[in-house]
Amino acid sequence: MRRHVIADGMAFTIGKSVREFAAVSAPIFDHRGRLAIAMTLVGSAGFMDTTPDGAPARIIREAAAEVTRKLGGTGPRAALSA
Repeated sequence: MRRHVIADGMAFTIGKSVREFAAVSAPIFDHRGRLAIAMTLVGSAGFMDTTPDGAPARIIREAAAEVTRKLGGTGPRAALSA
């Protein structure tokens, strides 16, 4: 899953922990290219768009990229070699 998240730039879940919830997460990288934290948007499984091109995915991906830049990061350099 780790390489999948790094390659796609995000992860999706629908009803895995709690059946009624869906989530879209994007990684935030530090200045060394290491995973620092993840930003997650949680919503109702029946109403939240969890497709890679959906609005929640675009919003969370853009926000995570902005935070990564503010931390001095550029992406998953170290994570890809791990």
